[in-house]
Amino acid sequence: MPRSGWAREPWPLSPRVRSLCSATGEATAILHHCVQFEVSHGPSDVVSMRLSRSRVTDGKWHHLLIELKSAKEGKDIKYLAVMTLDYGVDQDTVQIGNQLPGLRMRSLIVGGVSEDKVSVRRGFRGCMQGVRMGETATNIATLNMKDALKVRVKDGCDVEDPCSSGPCPQHSHCHGTWDGYSCVCDRGYFGRKCVDACHVNPCKHVAACVHSPDSPRGYVCECGSSHYGQYCENRIDLPCPRGWWGNPVCGPCHCAVSKGFDPDCNKTNGQCQCKENYYRPPGQDTCLPCDCFPHGSHSRACDVDTGQCSCKPGVIGRQCNRCDNPFAEVTVLGCEVIYNGCPRAFEAGIWWPQTKFGQPAAVPCPKGSVGNAVRHCSGEKGWLPPELFNCTTVSFVDLKAMNEKLSRNETRMDGDRSLWLARALRNATRHTDALFGNDVRTAYQLLGRVLLHESSQQGFELAATRDADFHEDVVQAGSALLAPGTRAAWEQIQRSEAGTAQLLRRFEAYFSNVARNLRRTYLRPFVIVTPNMSEAVGPAGGTVEPRGPPQVQPPSAISGRRVDAGRILVVLYLQN
Repeated sequence: MPRSGWAREPWPLSPRVRSLCSATGEATAILHHCVQFEVSHGPSDVVSMRLSRSRVTDGKWHHLLIELKSAKEGKDIKYLAVMTLDYGVDQDTVQIGNQLPGLRMRSLIVGGVSEDKVSVRRGFRGCMQGVRMGETATNIATLNMKDALKVRVKDGCDVEDPCSSGPCPQHSHCHGTWDGYSCVCDRGYFGRKCVDACHVNPCKHVAACVHSPDSPRGYVCECGSSHYGQYCENRIDLPCPRGWWGNPVCGPCHCAVSKGFDPDCNKTNGQCQCKENYYRPPGQDTCLPCDCFPHGSHSRACDVDTGQCSCKPGVIGRQCNRCDNPFAEVTVLGCEVIYNGCPRAFEAGIWWPQTKFGQPAAVPCPKGSVGNAVRHCSGEKGWLPPELFNCTTVSFVDLKAMNEKLSRNETRMDGDRSLWLARALRNATRHTDALFGNDVRTAYQLLGRVLLHESSQQGFELAATRDADFHEDVVQAGSALLAPGTRAAWEQIQRSEAGTAQLLRRFEAYFSNVARNLRRTYLRPFVIVTPNMSEAVGPAGGTVEPRGPPQVQPPSAISGRRVDAGRILVVLYLQN
């Protein structure tokens, strides 16, 4: 039952347009200069919505459209009322229950209720035109106002200009409203009489007030050499230039610009501060960008500790890039509901486009990675979790290419390649905050190749005899692969490959081989402790135990193996 029309609204607070249907009714009213819509079914069952961001009592024409819609949610059907002002400048939606749809209209009252057909209670004062109701794609029903009962209604919309008599003081201009006017002072003047701001001189420290029509306030304060600020309220005590601090001797600030700090520091104590539109979480030595989403936030600035941006009504998230309704998307007007699919949304570092129900969306992987990510749009649940397994971090691209060459036998493993791969895997896993599925699979396969090759080497053919950091490199890389955050990737890998079990067997076989070659290569006993894996190799009869973190306690999280090899003892501790 769409209803639209043009209305030129007056200043009074509560004129209204009302439509009644039996015992159930809907009403549109102007309260406190804003449009309000209400649906009632008896005195206690009332729902309403209000477009509080837009004033309509400004003497201008406004277009108002009210639509009743239905939306399927699972097996249930929700009935909604959507009110749109000025073709989308402001919009809101409210759920109206199921009493109103399907009823027949008995009467339509526009403007106000007349009980005696002579006077109107709380009537509408203003102009109205183009009232339509019941419009659909195939039908347009225009109301014939000539057939209506009219009470205190006139044709036309002629209003005398309230500014024609020049009621405003000098240095101001008159702004006409419906049946009144307001005086707006020119820049640099204020008050009911638009007094010259420079006559009261808001400038401090004997600064001169000068008229400047192009400035935001219409005047500027010309400060002396020893003061600065909007009103010359700040004294320049320290002569140090930008990037320096101290008094009377200046020294460099030494702020870490690469970590998000401003190159300039506090002029008194030299303390560094974050760049504009950056924040610094407590306990961290790095400033992070606010990255506030322009459509959903009021500004680019955020809270200096939490990074929380200032969100518009209905918008949520640290960056103000989400809606609390899973079927709504963030627009310049706030959150708007999408009825035929999943909305444009930000998740896992990716902007996902609007997608029809039952369809997938394929987009490039997040910044800093290559490949395609996929996300499915469910008609019942909306967006499902994104699938980023096939993404590859940039630091793993060369490693992935090397793994493919080894798989196709285009190149072969040797001692030099073992050394290079061990160091490259450690660096790649160390400098990547979160590993994608492709990263884990690539690193797992390459690390397995390195361990398998080195398990067959003897004496000084072992790569560890040429690089003292080789064991540290392979254990650190293995620890990163066994971190708790990689569990989902391993679950998918192990559907088609041996996975963690094979990796652990290859670690055990390699260090058993190292143990057998310990004396002939002059390698020294060692202990390597990492968050998720610890290795200890030493002579049998002695005690070589990993000095692992004391919090690693649960038996289900630790498996230990002791492998006797002649006079050598290998101890392998693993945390999953």
